[in-house]
Amino acid sequence: MNNRPSKKLRILFVAGFKYPKSGLRGGQVFAAKSLVASAQSDQIEWVLLDSSQISLPPPNIVHRSTVAFIRFLKFLYLLCFKNIDGVLLFCSKDFSFLEKGLAAIIASKLGKTSMLFPRSGKDKDSMEKSGIMRWFIPMAIRNSDFLFCQSESLKAFYRSVSGVESDRIKVIKNWIDFDIYKDIPWPASHQTVRILFLGWMETHKGIWDLFEAMKLVNREFQQWELHFAGDGSKLEPLKEQVEQSDFAKSVTFHGWVDEAKKLELIAASHLFVLPSYVEGMPNALLECMASGRACIATDVGGTSELLMDSSCGTIIAAGDVQAIADSLLAYATQIEDSKKIGDNARQHIREYHSLESGTAKMMQKVVGCCSPNPS
Repeated sequence: MNNRPSKKLRILFVAGFKYPKSGLRGGQVFAAKSLVASAQSDQIEWVLLDSSQISLPPPNIVHRSTVAFIRFLKFLYLLCFKNIDGVLLFCSKDFSFLEKGLAAIIASKLGKTSMLFPRSGKDKDSMEKSGIMRWFIPMAIRNSDFLFCQSESLKAFYRSVSGVESDRIKVIKNWIDFDIYKDIPWPASHQTVRILFLGWMETHKGIWDLFEAMKLVNREFQQWELHFAGDGSKLEPLKEQVEQSDFAKSVTFHGWVDEAKKLELIAASHLFVLPSYVEGMPNALLECMASGRACIATDVGGTSELLMDSSCGTIIAAGDVQAIADSLLAYATQIEDSKKIGDNARQHIREYHSLESGTAKMMQKVVGCCSPNPS
């Protein structure tokens, strides 16, 4: 750990700072850009090294490895010749974790404070599927100075697999620009209840569970629309299944949407559902809560800490199709109660996940970790 005192810390920040050409605005890029631009950033001199994903889906492994190798050489140069005090590394899962984890270990060995921040929430899944990640993730945590994560449940997981002391793992809750969503009104019409899904069209997002749940809902309540906004390998298979169902006309697939379209869909919706099997602290859930929507989500990652009790939304077990259906029916048939739930959710995001509070807490942690007596 670097103990050199300095009025203004010089932090090498490795993260994605560019949105992909597809127009998709990912949460990791937003977090990195907003942190650098925050009012508290005058405490730090940032040295930025961009690790943006250049396409969706990611390029092949040969291309990614070449780009990562060149970036790693730049990292070593900056680390050794630019008088760096500490290193902050945002990473996703698997390949990204391998690259950034190795960088964090090297920084620590060279006497620089290393702060590794996995943001996907999928490391448990990676460890279950890969022997390499089962070995590397705990090793990287033990050999970095600090690990940041987005929820208490993730902290408990990382501690259990690595055995490191509690004070080396810092919880930094995700943040959004609350001002974008705070004035989105409740839909004027309640004749048809509109349900929204925002995210990857993949099995781990629970889209098949949602499809099965809508079969149950449709037996008792037919005044609904379901809107899917997202893309992925399961989009076409799901479309085929919906087309063969007896509620095909009630489901709309929008594909990936830009910011304007996303806000339009949120504004038109009454309910948001996220039936995932794996999450960190999902931006889509934060955004819909900030918009005053009643939300249903599975108890994975940090979602239970967002929907703390029934006054802010509904938490269900992952894979529980009946619970998804029951929750949707309860909200759809008591729409005024749903609005009250949405109002509570909006207030929760205002208090705990706004841009200002989130970046301030993050800056406090970064400065504290790089101080002579880390806190």
